[in-house]
Amino acid sequence: MFTTTPKFACIAATIASLAWASHAAASTPTVSWDMGDAPKSGVTEIRFPLRFDVTPDATGLYFAFYVPLIGGSRPYTGLQPKARSSEGVHTFQAVFSSFSASAQSDDANCFGGADGAKEGVSCSVRVDLKLGTFYSNRLTVKAGAGDGRDYYSGDIYNDLTGAKVAHIGSFSLLHTSGGNFATKATGGSGGFIEPYRKDGCSQSARVGYGAPSGLAAGTIYRGDVPTISQPKSGSCIVATQSVRDGVNSVSVSPGDGP
Repeated sequence: MFTTTPKFACIAATIASLAWASHAAASTPTVSWDMGDAPKSGVTEIRFPLRFDVTPDATGLYFAFYVPLIGGSRPYTGLQPKARSSEGVHTFQAVFSSFSASAQSDDANCFGGADGAKEGVSCSVRVDLKLGTFYSNRLTVKAGAGDGRDYYSGDIYNDLTGAKVAHIGSFSLLHTSGGNFATKATGGSGGFIEPYRKDGCSQSARVGYGAPSGLAAGTIYRGDVPTISQPKSGSCIVATQSVRDGVNSVSVSPGDGP
């Protein structure tokens, strides 16, 4: 079951959390991932598996991956726990966004702007997910028909059944800033665990990170299991990790930071 997130609700939530998110982003646990054996030309599909074992069932935390592109732009994707549905089901918001000034979208799940900025595009959808099951945000890219743009689409899948859960959103970028998905996370981190609202500082969660994978010319490339780095100071949450059997089990708990 899934529902699209109303555009005005997204905008209001973004504005309400912007001031706190900009503060929290400066000191938050970061995620590193790599896919070193993939071609330098990148991949046309990339998958990021996450499994929630414990969720706060509330708004406040964002488990995200940066997705660097060959052209230099860096969209991001991930999952945000939300309050349980009226039926008592664990609910999450799946996100796929770009800060690029060239980003355009006519997708009903998307709106203009990212993280409160006028530029960019933000896409999201609410989904009901089962704890203890891996789900992947699957991102694809296709070149436009001579229009100088690349077209990106994001969907969330149940990795156990292979079934598509929902469409997250889609947008296009100028080819000069887009291109295929790069296979090495650059810029110091490949993602983050962010308390994008102050409420997130008092929340706890346990999440399993599986190895990302990519597809290029029919060949599947598998990356390493992502690792987490905790900032030395300033973070209001603490992330501890334990890698076993190809999964990095990460526990998030309140910290002593602001």
